[in-house]
Amino acid sequence: MSTDEIKLQIFRQVDTLDATKLKEFYGVLLNYVNSKKETTKG
Repeated sequence: MSTDEIKLQIFRQVDTLDATKLKEFYGVLLNYVNSKKETTKG
C-alpha cells in the first residue's frame, strides 16, 4: 500500500467518525505525534 493510499484510507475512516470519536481520535493522534517528537530529540 502506498503512502497516498494510506492517507486516503485514514481520511475515509476519520471522515465517518462522529464528533465524540473524532475528538478522541484527535487526542490520540496528538499524543502519538508528540511522543514521537520527544523520543527523537537528542
